[in-house]
Amino acid sequence: MAHRYFEGKVHALLYKKYRPVPPTTLIEGIVSYLKEEYTGALEIAYDVGCGSGQSTVFLSPYFCKVIGTDISTSMIQEANANNRLPNVTYKVNPAEVIPAADKSVQLIAASQAAHWFDLKKFYAEGNRVLCPSGVMALFGYEFPKLRVNEQDGEKNRLLKKALDDLYKVDLHNCWAAERKLVDRRYENFVIPYENFVRNDNFYHELETNVSDIGNYVLTWSGYQKYCKNHGDKEGKTLITKFQNRIMEILNATTDPNETKIVKRTSYFLLMARTSKC
Repeated sequence: MAHRYFEGKVHALLYKKYRPVPPTTLIEGIVSYLKEEYTGALEIAYDVGCGSGQSTVFLSPYFCKVIGTDISTSMIQEANANNRLPNVTYKVNPAEVIPAADKSVQLIAASQAAHWFDLKKFYAEGNRVLCPSGVMALFGYEFPKLRVNEQDGEKNRLLKKALDDLYKVDLHNCWAAERKLVDRRYENFVIPYENFVRNDNFYHELETNVSDIGNYVLTWSGYQKYCKNHGDKEGKTLITKFQNRIMEILNATTDPNETKIVKRTSYFLLMARTSKC
């Protein structure tokens, strides 16, 4: 990975608690695509750039063994501390070095991580370890859309603007160039294997609260850079300002922890498979 924004125990804990989890339909779509050409046992899957393991655990019902890898020691420590699945393990490893034997892996997945990789080396390493008709799946998600309900279009518009202003104005000079790749939904990514496909129709929606939306922002790489540039005190002030703006839009008098809001996260998925021989 080119940048280390996701370091430290506190950040790993926030990442584990507040980052989105992939919808079940997305994981099922990956496994279904794999089974179209691969007919053997689903023995090994790697979740590369796994962070604190949110996406790794969703692979465990389908594979005999799932290994999550990340360059961040703090993330792997958090993943291991919360792991209760006997077929899941975590290792500190760069994306471009997958600790697996040649042609031994059925799936390599990367969730909201591939934009940090040296893709040329990552694709070559994937080609080395994937078995014939093995699959590489790269997926990510956009910034969420916030709403109170489907009918209140004006409040929903103002909520969108509040999040856009935080991202594009308050944090405008804090994002690495790689972030634009996510904003563009990996539009120029082409996995150099066979049968390359993409699907932009997945989403995850849940009711949360205003406080948790603020905590989600704490996990952003741009916010981490802002705190590095301006200090943690200014970072906390920025989050408070953002949460207060949301509360004003909602015209809420309740505590932010008790003020409900809906968060919808859209996903994009890219897949390809290695040759049969």
